Amino acid sequence: MGLRRSRGALLAVAAVVLAVVSLAEVLLDPAGPADRTGSTVLALAAAACVALAAVSPVVAFLLSLLAFPAAVALDLPGLGGGQLIVLLLLMGLVGAATRARTAAALAGLGTLVSAGALVAAGEAVWEFLFFGVLFGGATAVGVLLRREAERSAQLTALAAALAAEREARARDAVAEERTRIARELHDAVAHTMSVMVLQVGVVRHRLADRPVEHDVLLDVERIGRQAGDELRRTLGVLRPGSDEERRAPQPSLRRVDELLDQVRAAGLRVRLEREGDVDVLPPGLDVSAYRVLQEALTNVLRHAGPTEVVVRLRSSGGALDLVVEDAGPRPGRAAASTTGSGHGLLGMRERVAVYAGVLDAGPRPGGGWAVSARLPLPAVPAPRGVTA
Repeated sequence: MGLRRSRGALLAVAAVVLAVVSLAEVLLDPAGPADRTGSTVLALAAAACVALAAVSPVVAFLLSLLAFPAAVALDLPGLGGGQLIVLLLLMGLVGAATRARTAAALAGLGTLVSAGALVAAGEAVWEFLFFGVLFGGATAVGVLLRREAERSAQLTALAAALAAEREARARDAVAEERTRIARELHDAVAHTMSVMVLQVGVVRHRLADRPVEHDVLLDVERIGRQAGDELRRTLGVLRPGSDEERRAPQPSLRRVDELLDQVRAAGLRVRLEREGDVDVLPPGLDVSAYRVLQEALTNVLRHAGPTEVVVRLRSSGGALDLVVEDAGPRPGRAAASTTGSGHGLLGMRERVAVYAGVLDAGPRPGGGWAVSARLPLPAVPAPRGVTA
């Protein structure tokens, strides 16, 4: 609606300008007839057809063609340059608003009407060639403009569709990573709860001669087993279907050397720097840290190829810091395309966000790429009888 209004306003302004030009041409012509009423009416009618083109270019063009037989019938000296401009403008609008065949047919009709009227009034036959070239050129310009507009609209729609597809893929990647996180947390939490229940059972058996404590621990053991069973029923559907995947060892930073050996075999030259105790971490956080490190190293292989990498693991100050820095592609080797979906980075951010952590990733000032993650560690309660 807004585009149609702006087009109508533009054509109204063009109509006023062409009316002024045509009237000036008619009224200021020193060689014109004494009575210029007919020429004035035709000039105003032609300008009005320009404004009418906002509603229907075809109707406006057909009405404007009547100026030629009208000029011959009224024995007027002919149409001025302003009126010819009107005809060419309307012919171009017809080409832009209709099919190419329809526009070509109307151009032929315009040539027959205009040139035929002039030839009937005594003009030379070459008028057919003159108006054929004018209307044909105007039609071609209009058709080309319409095709460009259609192509632009198609490209805009395609860009919107691609953007929507990228967003959908990003959402799917986030959902898939969250499902994977939930699956791994299910394994870690279920294992921890099973160990707790077993420990409570051992203590309960040792307190068989103390019925009160024995019954309390029996209730705790029963509630723990129920919670574990409920957890397995609720999240168990997220487990992989493959028996091989079920038997696979749980990811952990305690297995970081195995991971580094794998990427070294793929060509990376990795140096590991440790600080603090990074082998004793909460199970869920341990899995997430391992996955972040794994994805970061995979990205190095994908985008930089065989290169030098430094991996830093530090547990201090109540947080686990994980840094992966690479030196970039080797000299003379082009980097792999970095225009991928970026879903690996999305997955890393999701994992770090679960534990209220922070992840930064970007190019290094001296070349290469760096990934830095900081995961807060839960406070460890002090043993009984120990005060801070």
